[in-house]
Amino acid sequence: MPMIHRLTKETQPIRHLSAADERIRHLIETVGEIEIHRDNDPYGSLVETIVGQMLSGKVADILTDRLTALCGGGITPQAISGLSVPQLRAIGL
Repeated sequence: MPMIHRLTKETQPIRHLSAADERIRHLIETVGEIEIHRDNDPYGSLVETIVGQMLSGKVADILTDRLTALCGGGITPQAISGLSVPQLRAIGL
């Protein structure tokens, strides 16, 4: 389950950036509060992001589902390293 982080003018990193740079402060004031959804699986999220940047969102979702299944239900460095190039090509990567 993703963790949700909210960055507001009151959070320490935002206060620091606002104090350090006037242009960033203006941008922060213009954009307002930011909500970040962090996944508890950084490696899997990284792989999904790379696939997503290569293709359209819908295709990336399909390929990520195929990759997850090929990895036995979880995208890990160990599972990825155990796959061959032909296996990856067979699922469309």
